[in-house]
Amino acid sequence: MQITILDDAGSTARIVLNGKLDISGAEKIALPLATLAGGKRALVVDMTEVTFLASIGIRHLVMASKALARRGGRLASADLRAARQ
Repeated sequence: MQITILDDAGSTARIVLNGKLDISGAEKIALPLATLAGGKRALVVDMTEVTFLASIGIRHLVMASKALARRGGRLASADLRAARQ
């Protein structure tokens, strides 16, 4: 799993995930995702290149979404086609 942070200026960040969001992939995104969720108003997570999505990966996304929601923010995911295969 590779995480790329784009458009980090301002209150919204765009994150691009690439690879398998399994146990090891979730471990790689946990800290950057939590850090961004704690400091931004909104996150857009592009999952076009995610080839596998395990429940632990979903857990990290939900935790980030809840952290944002507590402060009135939102998490949006984009293009889940690859993750659904």
